[in-house]
Amino acid sequence: MLPRGRQGHAVRYHRVMPVEIDIVKVAQLARIALTADELDMYSAQLADILEHAERVQALPTEGVEPTSHPLPMVNAFR
Repeated sequence: MLPRGRQGHAVRYHRVMPVEIDIVKVAQLARIALTADELDMYSAQLADILEHAERVQALPTEGVEPTSHPLPMVNAFR
């Protein structure tokens, strides 16, 4: 089922997102008024972000230690 816009019209996305997210509902929760063009643009951008996250998640990371920074840093701000 497609999410409904403010006038009850179905919002169609350019691409199928790997995770179905109701962008209209997210915008309403954030109290942001979006036009139909903005909904299309943001849904395409969100699909790109989720697609990239899926590719990153598929990388072989066995044996790689989790890090918070790519370079070793000790007391960087002292």
